[in-house]
Amino acid sequence: FLVVDDAEPMRAMVKLYLNVMNYRNIFEASNGKEAIDLLASLKQMGIKIHMILADWNMPVMGGLALLKVLKSDPD
Repeated sequence: FLVVDDAEPMRAMVKLYLNVMNYRNIFEASNGKEAIDLLASLKQMGIKIHMILADWNMPVMGGLALLKVLKSDPD
């Protein structure tokens, strides 16, 4: 999982709920740009993210812009 939200308390709450559901490989980013950079780093390490939970309204790069960038990438 990748949790993307500019509010740290919200990221913590989402991670807590995922942990309660026994998910353990959870990464986080505070905006879309940070998420893209993190995804590139994880890809180089051979780690695939299968689910992204992103806020819609964030500074630097919001959820919609993040989605557009991700959809434009064939990987």
